[in-house]
Amino acid sequence: MGQFWMLLNVSNLWVSGGGAKLGEFFCSEGLPVHIRRFTIPAWSEESKTSLCVKYPQITHRSASPESKLFCLPDELLLMIFNYVNILADAACLCLADGRMFAVGFPRVIELQAAAYANWAGCCVVCIGEYAEDNDLPKYVQKLFEHHRKMLCEEDTNPPDEQAVWYDTYNRHFQRVTSGGLTGHHFPRGLEMMETEPSKGFGQLWAPYTEMMKPKYESPHPWVLCNLSKGEYVRVDAVAALTNYNGHKPFIAGDIDLGHALLSQICWSTDDSIAMGYEGDLHRGRWAGDRFVVLPMNKLDTRKTWQDVSDEVTKILVKIWECEWGEDWKELIG
Repeated sequence: MGQFWMLLNVSNLWVSGGGAKLGEFFCSEGLPVHIRRFTIPAWSEESKTSLCVKYPQITHRSASPESKLFCLPDELLLMIFNYVNILADAACLCLADGRMFAVGFPRVIELQAAAYANWAGCCVVCIGEYAEDNDLPKYVQKLFEHHRKMLCEEDTNPPDEQAVWYDTYNRHFQRVTSGGLTGHHFPRGLEMMETEPSKGFGQLWAPYTEMMKPKYESPHPWVLCNLSKGEYVRVDAVAALTNYNGHKPFIAGDIDLGHALLSQICWSTDDSIAMGYEGDLHRGRWAGDRFVVLPMNKLDTRKTWQDVSDEVTKILVKIWECEWGEDWKELIG
């Protein structure tokens, strides 16, 4: 019959996909790896400037001189912003005053990363249901044991000691379909801003919604980084497989960074993958590692990084050749 596979965020107890064999989704559009979940937003200076030009009310607003909050120095305002952990709240505070926008907008971008790239830095593995407890990647096993211990204290049903990881997954993982991406809804009570844009706070609705949308702009090449091993895959190397522009992190072609990641994070004790590819796809050397997608200039310079783009793209080419034949580029083009 073969085994079913599911993409697990072991750090946050999230699951994506599942109920299908690896070969049924690996080369299809139904890939459970949404690379946006790992991608840190990046605003160019031009976009920040154009936002203020397009919506002059952002910088032209002035708070009442009687306001104690707006009389504080920038250093204290920055401390206040750093205590704000909700994206919508930070965006609203930015719109209160031109100086608040100048001080607080970097915090908005930080919170966009938390909201939209909520899989970045997490332990991720695409696991087959035949994986055995004593044959898991070390860090995955450690996290499962930790979750097991914490959750069993609250669980009234006796756990299955013969299938620790699968029982924990089955009981406690939450299914996500869009990576848990947050929408940009205005705080309750101010919804009238959208329907009455010319009145009062309504003038801020358009800049508010624009501030809530992440941007992915950088003059530097984007890379998929393995934070655990200090390795990365360049987006332009993956895009070149299907002759697409690889300047931005999201590739419009049939092979993207999601496929590159998936080719390295599959794990099972059993080698059934329902694919023609005969390599050890089920023993991914990145299984259980932590990942992020960002511009290359944002790499941690304290670490030594290795470019493994050639190694990963060769595996992808071999997989597509096994599934579609040597003329695969013509078939998917």
